Amino acid sequence: MLGTGLALVYRLPPGQDGGKGLMMLGMSRHGWGDFHFYIGLLMSVLVVLYLALHWSWVKRAILSIKHTLGWIALLVALAIGLIPLLLSVYR
Repeated sequence: MLGTGLALVYRLPPGQDGGKGLMMLGMSRHGWGDFHFYIGLLMSVLVVLYLALHWSWVKRAILSIKHTLGWIALLVALAIGLIPLLLSVYR
């Protein structure tokens, strides 16, 4: 994720003509963007699977710290993940 993100920002710059025609390892900016997206999806699925497999530990960890703090941390993590889906898109 870090490598493809840095490549998208610094090696294949965005903009109307910024990355036009540039290729890296045979892929354009859009190809690398797709690759970055699918790797992100895979990582998200793996994190959810990991948390599901270790759910008893997650519960104990949340309950072992102050109960309110655990719920706040969980809500903040959900907000960070869901807020981008609620933001408006404009041109």
